Amino acid sequence: MKTIKVTGESQPYTYDLVTSGEIYNLTGTFTSNGTLVIPAGYQIIAASVVNTTANAITGGVKIGTSDGGTQVAVAIATGANAVIGIPDATILTKFFSTSATQTLYVQAVIAWNSASINVNLLLAKMI
Repeated sequence: MKTIKVTGESQPYTYDLVTSGEIYNLTGTFTSNGTLVIPAGYQIIAASVVNTTANAITGGVKIGTSDGGTQVAVAIATGANAVIGIPDATILTKFFSTSATQTLYVQAVIAWNSASINVNLLLAKMI
């Protein structure tokens, strides 16, 4: 297991990248807008969001390849204490690049409301 520290706009975020052959579980904990980084040659095969607080995120969570974007997920409804398996059809973009990493922006559509969420992406090596 290795931990990758990335500095966000308002606080540092820690991500655990657990390797298991060609499958990786990439997890980020967010209390405000931040990022996750997909390694080159990997695709998203499953995703989930777990809200660890009793605070709903107004408008839900969006995930994009650009700041403010919704290229991966438009508005994942994230209620208080929600445990959400993101449906496959909701993940709009799954594969990014064979040669470069891809930053994904995880953001509240409207407001975080002091919520804390874990975004879990199960990745598979494609190339």
